[in-house]
Amino acid sequence: MNSGKNLDKSAQMTIDEYSLTAILYDNCLTPLLKAFRTDIRTLIQHRGHRRVLDICCGTGDQLRLLESGTLELAGIDNSEAMLARARKNCGEHTTLELADATQLDFPAGHFDCAILSFALHDKHPTQRDLIFSNARKVVAQGGSLIVTDYSKDPSGFIGFLLGDILIPVVERLAGRDHYLNYLSWQRNGGIEAFLQQRSDSVDIISRRFGGSVFCCAVAIDDDIKTYQKHLALLHKSFSPSE
Repeated sequence: MNSGKNLDKSAQMTIDEYSLTAILYDNCLTPLLKAFRTDIRTLIQHRGHRRVLDICCGTGDQLRLLESGTLELAGIDNSEAMLARARKNCGEHTTLELADATQLDFPAGHFDCAILSFALHDKHPTQRDLIFSNARKVVAQGGSLIVTDYSKDPSGFIGFLLGDILIPVVERLAGRDHYLNYLSWQRNGGIEAFLQQRSDSVDIISRRFGGSVFCCAVAIDDDIKTYQKHLALLHKSFSPSE
């Protein structure tokens, strides 16, 4: 795999829906996701992963947090505007590439870990399946596919405030198609339903924002039928001390 943070594909994406919002995303939403980013970093450290791919990496905040000199980091996104921000946020040894997550060309099993952080809810269902399938393929056996996305509708006042008011407003500002795909994601049961339909081994490592969002780790294992516990486990966050 090539290195250097300025590596882009020559073929440009047709429409960059984030051309006007990349800076806003970096300045306003990134701070809200810090807790998730930290949990993901801790999980990667806990499991000793070394070669990590951030799929739909956005402005590169997760990659920046992972930079330590000991990890081989790569990020892809189909938005040049997002990657422009990522180049400013990441160090020179992090590889950034303009690419479509539905058409990954990395070798099978090349990475110890792949990250899908808020990379599914805004996509058409067919695209979600392709992205998830491609992410699985590039992770080696025994590795992890870490997924962070919106949960099913939460309960309680905080859950109502976020899940029924704040998050829908943010998603609506991202554009019509983005918003319609988000509504479809929520209507179909959020990340719980998406993962349960795929019968993968799932450990929840973080549940925040009144239960409206969580992060989970999907282990890439030969015998996924042995894992039937799914999403009822480990309602806690990893901390650096664990």
